[in-house]
Amino acid sequence: MVTYPRPPGNKVDALIRQFPDRSCWYYRRDPQSGKAAVVRCEAAGDQLRRPHTMTEDDRCLVLRSTAELLGLHDPWPVIEANQLKKVRRELRPFGGR
Repeated sequence: MVTYPRPPGNKVDALIRQFPDRSCWYYRRDPQSGKAAVVRCEAAGDQLRRPHTMTEDDRCLVLRSTAELLGLHDPWPVIEANQLKKVRRELRPFGGR
């Protein structure tokens, strides 16, 4: 099993093609109830392809994916870029870029 964080919607099909000999499953927790669900990617197509909607105030459980542990995926450039955007937004009222 190789776990990945949910990619942007336009990258889902390319990610699935990287592992043609494996089945794809989507694990999700309902944000209101916390109830977990696991469905085949084919059945979760709309959910997998929806835009990311987390805001800065949202909290989430972050588990290191096996893809990250195996060196197949590095989430940190995206995380660092998002943090930089947040800092820039906070500095704008003070003349920052």
